[in-house]
Amino acid sequence: MEKHINQRRYHRVYSTCDWRMTNFTITSEAIVSAKLLIQLEDPDCGAIATFSGTVRQH
Repeated sequence: MEKHINQRRYHRVYSTCDWRMTNFTITSEAIVSAKLLIQLEDPDCGAIATFSGTVRQH
């Protein structure tokens, strides 16, 4: 067990489903948050928290 603890990949995002998340996408197109939420739906895993920010040019 000690060896397994030392081999964890700490650079990945923690997930409550006991696996590490590495999913990301770089895009120049508009992001449709409803599409992203569909990809994240899993009844066996905890909650989804999102943040949507708006940038204004002043």
